[in-house]
Amino acid sequence: MILAANGIRRIEKGPKLVDSVIEQMRRMIDESVWKEGDKIASENQLAADFNVSRIVVREALQNLRAMNLIVTRQGLGSFVCNPNNFANNFEEINKLEISEDDFQSLSELRLCVEKRAAFLSVELATDDDLREVRNALQSMQDNIGDLDKFTSADFMFHMSIVEAGHSKFLSKVYQGCRNEIYFALREMNRVPESHTFAITSHTRIYNALVARDYNETSKIYKDTFEFNRARYKKLFRN
Repeated sequence: MILAANGIRRIEKGPKLVDSVIEQMRRMIDESVWKEGDKIASENQLAADFNVSRIVVREALQNLRAMNLIVTRQGLGSFVCNPNNFANNFEEINKLEISEDDFQSLSELRLCVEKRAAFLSVELATDDDLREVRNALQSMQDNIGDLDKFTSADFMFHMSIVEAGHSKFLSKVYQGCRNEIYFALREMNRVPESHTFAITSHTRIYNALVARDYNETSKIYKDTFEFNRARYKKLFRN
């Protein structure tokens, strides 16, 4: 097999092409080359990278979905997923107490407010503002496993970023939806092993803010919200 520039080994023609693609994809996930929340390339790109047909790639992705190693959402794409999110048949016995429509509507509001606040924070956040964001992140880390305390810290992380933008009305809008946002965060945080990914994504947001890098901050927000829509699709209340 030939190593492509992106780290994927191009597969030579032969029997069991699907098994070879699955094996390599699983290895990349196991070794965190593809990390939880990462968006996977399109079928066309993967076919070119692996030197196989789209039919082979499609079958390989179907197998990974069956293992809960990836989740796919039409219009959004496929993302690397933590299979433990679905441990103990969580999606069958513990539906989230929020509908997909409500989750999507609230996500749209949050994206509007939080991305704009992040843009302002990159320009206006003081050292004290960033310290508040860091303290909320530390509180999340300290309370992994405690649903209510973790969720309170999670909300304060986002609220601190909004306040760091120093926009009175953005803060009022966010505070006005506090109960709804807290409820949605708590439902997401009920999912097994979701706290680890939350810490990882929030750390990336904090680091991008400290670096005053709005483009990276905006990308993390967009990617995370899309990943959440994809991975929770089986868990939403009807």
